[in-house]
Amino acid sequence: MSEAWKALLAPEIKAYMQEHESSDLTKLALAGPPNKDWPFALILQQIKLRQKAKSKLPEFFAQEDCIFISQSLLEQASSEACARYKASLFEGGSFCDLTSGHGVDSYFFAQKSDVSYLIECDQNTAKILQHNFDVLPHNSKIDVICADAEGYINDMPEVDFIYLDPQRRREGKKGLYELENTAPNVLEVLPVLKQKTKKLLLKTSPFLDIYKAIDDLVCVAAVHIVQYQGECKEVLYLLDFSYNLAADDIPITAVEINDQGEHTKSFTHTTKEEVKVAAEIAMPMKYIYEAGSGFMKSGGFNTLAQKFDLKKLHPQTHLYTADHNNTYFPGKIYEVQMILPAQAKDLVKAGIQKADLAVRNFPMHVDMLRKKLKLKDGGSHRIYASTLMDGSKKLIVCSKP
Repeated sequence: MSEAWKALLAPEIKAYMQEHESSDLTKLALAGPPNKDWPFALILQQIKLRQKAKSKLPEFFAQEDCIFISQSLLEQASSEACARYKASLFEGGSFCDLTSGHGVDSYFFAQKSDVSYLIECDQNTAKILQHNFDVLPHNSKIDVICADAEGYINDMPEVDFIYLDPQRRREGKKGLYELENTAPNVLEVLPVLKQKTKKLLLKTSPFLDIYKAIDDLVCVAAVHIVQYQGECKEVLYLLDFSYNLAADDIPITAVEINDQGEHTKSFTHTTKEEVKVAAEIAMPMKYIYEAGSGFMKSGGFNTLAQKFDLKKLHPQTHLYTADHNNTYFPGKIYEVQMILPAQAKDLVKAGIQKADLAVRNFPMHVDMLRKKLKLKDGGSHRIYASTLMDGSKKLIVCSKP
């Protein structure tokens, strides 16, 4: 996008985009522009981006002068809910975001900072980001610096807090989530960053192994796993360069957050606590408990059972059971209806033709098992194919809440 984006600020074009913010883009394209001199392709792209941003970035969407840069940056951007949560971890008067993206994280960090810097290597993107920060509410002052992050850090001023969300795509490749494969290379720039800040917040892919990352980063003070709208969205490493915690003493916190970035459920454990706890094993009781994906990512399987007074179905089956219904549990709770062999005929006898099927510690992929069981998706049941405490492979048939 060249500086043609400035045309989107014209009053008549803004009015057109607002009028058609929910319109079918194909029909708009076929109808053509009201004015032949308008950059119509750019206008249609902006309407499309605004439609995608409406629920993800409501504060940005609400500002009619805010420009959405590209689909790729919008897809990679943090939701406002996740950005608000990250800002709650911020301490200090000055911060620098070395990896700008769409600027969502910086916007919320800046509301708690006196001095804020955002680094963006593309000149035109930097201009759009600065424009957006100037028109967004809260008067959060952010200076956008057009520079390459890896080059900038050598001469950057010292700040209280640095945020780093390294690029995990390069040369058409995606999924480069190992710390040494990101851009910038986290492990290479870390020694320099230690000289520039007291604390650093690093966002990584949820696929990165937490315990390997802790070993590689060395100065981790805390790990935060963010679950939003039922999905594990982000894993954050708070580094404190003033002291080192032993790896097994580092608190690992999983949170479920609401649209305001406030945690509605949380669970914290350390590796030291986890290895000391042996969860009690039991056959399925009245209720089955399935922890949310973010809480499973934390690795505190036994500690979770202890905290919520639950039993596990098997040492390697990460499902829990109890006769009580603990609504504070960070996940879903189902009432057990019956336990059946993993055979289609047994489901037929029970009158079950449709169900949500999940596999936990079971020697068959869910799609293959569904085909074997002749089971359609949907219905009023949830079925867990699992290994139980006695080693048997069973179907735990539950009713949906």
